[in-house]
Amino acid sequence: MSSEIHAGHRERLRQRFSENGFDGFQQHEILEFVLGYAIPQKDLNPLAHALIDRFGSLSGVLDASADDLKKVNGIGDYSATLLSMMPGLFRVYSDSKNLKSALYTPEQIGEFLKPKFLGFKHEMIYGIFMDNKCSVLKHCRLSEGSANSVPLCTRKICEIAFQTGATAVVIAHNHPNGIPLPSKEDIINTSNLSSCLKCFDISLVDHLIFGDDDFVSLASSEDFKKYFD
Repeated sequence: MSSEIHAGHRERLRQRFSENGFDGFQQHEILEFVLGYAIPQKDLNPLAHALIDRFGSLSGVLDASADDLKKVNGIGDYSATLLSMMPGLFRVYSDSKNLKSALYTPEQIGEFLKPKFLGFKHEMIYGIFMDNKCSVLKHCRLSEGSANSVPLCTRKICEIAFQTGATAVVIAHNHPNGIPLPSKEDIINTSNLSSCLKCFDISLVDHLIFGDDDFVSLASSEDFKKYFD
């Protein structure tokens, strides 16, 4: 009887998803629905609540490492892998969907780049390489660092720009544990990169910094717009 009740509950979740996606789902219900594909024939409501309690939110659960997830009783290798792969899957989905985009404004660039930083607990630099019509020729991760710093490789950026025939470049990085304001090192790196690219008639269009679910565009700031074309 218990298995029939659980099966009925899962079928109702599946039907709700089929009709409206995740609209109207509570965070624990989303976890129940997803975990049902890794843990069959079990009441997953208590486990979903335990995960939310442990990590604070659905995003906290999905950002957790597989090892941390497995510390929650009831989470094994398959379910931990299923949950921890989600941010990476979202990034790949975003990459494949946006490859042919044209980006004209800081807001468009910000929306394009925001998914690239999902799940990252350390600083990372991302680059967009565009033609003179602002169409994206290539976008990629450029380097990764620690929780509070990341190296900027100017040579690598120039090489990718040459390879793709780009005439414009955007760079972005994240502040995982802080607000999205530029450090002194960020400003120096921006200035040096801009000067280097200008030598090859390539424009540095913007440098975006992401943090706390927000971002700033240095090109939109009166204090830093001199570094951008």
